[in-house]
Amino acid sequence: MLRLGVIVLLLSGFFDAAMAESAIERGDYLVNTIMACGNCHSPRDANGRTIADKALSGGLTFNTPAFVATASNITPDPETGIGSWTDAEIKRALIEGVRPDHHHLSGVPLAAIMPANFYKALLPEDLDAIVAYLRSVKPVRNEIADPVYKTPIHRDPYPDAESGFNKSMFKEPVGRGAYLVTIGHCMECHSA
Repeated sequence: MLRLGVIVLLLSGFFDAAMAESAIERGDYLVNTIMACGNCHSPRDANGRTIADKALSGGLTFNTPAFVATASNITPDPETGIGSWTDAEIKRALIEGVRPDHHHLSGVPLAAIMPANFYKALLPEDLDAIVAYLRSVKPVRNEIADPVYKTPIHRDPYPDAESGFNKSMFKEPVGRGAYLVTIGHCMECHSA
């Protein structure tokens, strides 16, 4: 428990520093550190390192009993990425796991590996920052195979994300830390 408290205090300092940044800088911080989007959405070389010129263009393939899915291209490429999506559609994909109606997989949810149940906690200004950052990255054409679902998609709600956060909660390090741990979807792996 003490270790978690130290982590929360360290992360809370990062949050304060991030508040003075531009929306794109804040989005960069969230996407590339706390939310670790590139861990799934960036292709890797034979040594497991991110292929820098293809960052966020689609990455890991997850072959589970419930589905086979490759993390999507989230660069602003209009044909193979999210370049033709509106800001609202990107936000909806993040917090609800839903593709746009004009997508060729309209009505097909994002695979449950996408932590929308945690991202539901994102504050509106952080959603705006993520969208601004994703719109600023280099578009990369990289077509990803369509998912194959063997069972219906199911996401367990995460209580902290369901109850939500607001900036007044960030006056205390524990509130800031709880927000970061939630959007960082730490409990996805670190809970029983």
